[in-house]
Amino acid sequence: MISMIFLSVSDIISATGMIIVAIIIALYGRLSKLLRKKKILFLITTIINILLCVGSFIGWSIYNITKFENANSFLRFCPIGASFFFLQAFRFTIDVYTGRINGTLFVNDSLDYLLFYPRLVMGPVMTYNEHRQMLINGKASTDKTGEGFSLLIKGLSKKLLLADTIGLVFFPLYGNLDSESTLLMSWLTVLAFALEFYFTVAGYGDMAKGIALCYGFDIPESYKYPLFSGSFSRFDNEWNISVVSWIKELFAPMLRNNKWQYVVGMILAWTIVGFWYGPHLNVIIFGIWLGLWIGLEKAIEIRFKHIPKILKGLLFFIITFLGWMLFMSDSLIDGVKSIGLLLGSSANIASSKDFYYLRSTGVILLIAAYSATGNFNMILERMRKNQLLARIISVIGFAVNIFLFILCIIVLVTSNDITALQFKGAM
Repeated sequence: MISMIFLSVSDIISATGMIIVAIIIALYGRLSKLLRKKKILFLITTIINILLCVGSFIGWSIYNITKFENANSFLRFCPIGASFFFLQAFRFTIDVYTGRINGTLFVNDSLDYLLFYPRLVMGPVMTYNEHRQMLINGKASTDKTGEGFSLLIKGLSKKLLLADTIGLVFFPLYGNLDSESTLLMSWLTVLAFALEFYFTVAGYGDMAKGIALCYGFDIPESYKYPLFSGSFSRFDNEWNISVVSWIKELFAPMLRNNKWQYVVGMILAWTIVGFWYGPHLNVIIFGIWLGLWIGLEKAIEIRFKHIPKILKGLLFFIITFLGWMLFMSDSLIDGVKSIGLLLGSSANIASSKDFYYLRSTGVILLIAAYSATGNFNMILERMRKNQLLARIISVIGFAVNIFLFILCIIVLVTSNDITALQFKGAM
C-alpha cells in the first residue's frame, strides 16, 4: 500500500502502469511453478512487459510535455523509479524461468519484492532471494533508525544542496557549448555536469538505503566514490553497483576467459549500461567508451603498473570526462564538437564570463569535488577508532545532521521547481 501511494505521488499514470506490470509478473511467478509450458508463458509475459514498459514511458512523456511548457528533455519525464522497476521486473522474470527462485512463489511476496518502495527510485537491483533474506534478517531498532535517518539526510543534502545548487548555475550550459566557448568554460561545464549527475544518483542511493534502514532493512550500497577514483576497474566496481554487476553477469563467460574476450565483454556490458541510461547514440557511445577503457586496463594491467600513479590518475580523469562530455551533449555530433573544445579547439582559453562562474560556484564545486573523493569519510573513520574522538564526532555529527535537514526543508519549501526531488536529466 505504501508503495502504491509513493508511486501515485509522482503521477497516477506511472503508478497504474507499474502496478499492472507487477501484478502480471507476480501471477507469472505463481503460474510458472504450476504449469508445464514455461517457455510460452515466459515469452508472453516478457512481450507484455515490454509493451507496458514502452507504453508507460510514452504515456508519461505525452502527459508531461502537454503539462509543462518548459520541458527540455525526455529523461526529465521518466516516472519515479521506472528504470529500476522495469529492470528488476525483467530480472525477476528471467530468474523465475531459469529456476533461480527458492521456495514457493506467492503473489503477495512477489508484489512485495517488485514494489518495495525504498528501492523504487534508485535501486539497488536485488534478486528475489536477496530480498526475502533481507526481510528475514530485518529488525527495526533505535540504532538502525538513527543510522537510516542520518543516511537519508546525507542523500537529501547530496541532491538538494550539492547537485541542485551546481545545476542551478550550469544547467543552461549543458549541451549548449559552441565554438565561442572557452577551454576553461568547457572543462568547468563538464565537471559541473559530472558532479551534479553523481550527487543526484548517489543521493537517491543514500536515501533509499536510509529509508530501508529506518524500517530495519539493510539494502546494498548503490554508489561509492568512483568519479575521481583514478582507476577504471574501481569505477566499474563502484558505479551503480547492483545494475552494472547484474549486466556483467550476462557476459560472465567472456569475462572469465582470455584478456581480449574480457575487453569485448566489458564493451558489451557497458553498452547496455549506456542504453539503460538513455536510448540516445551519444549516451550509448559513452557506455562503449567506458567499457573499452575498463577492459583495456585489465587486459594490459602489467603495463599500467609501470605508469606513475599521478599520470594514471590524470589519464583516468581525462578519458572519463571526455565520456561525460558525450553524455552531457544533446547529440553525438554536438558531443564530438564539445570534446574538441575540451582538447583545445577553442580560440580562447578563458574569458571574464568564466571567472564569474568561478566566483559564483568555485566554493561549491570544490566542496563537491572533495566530497566525491571519499577522503573526508576515510578521515572520519580513522578518527572514530579513538573513543574520545568518536564521541565528539557523534555529537558534532548529530548537530550537523539537524542543520542540513533544516536547510533541505527550506530548499524544498522555497523551491518553485516541482522536480526538486526528481531527476533533472538523470536516471
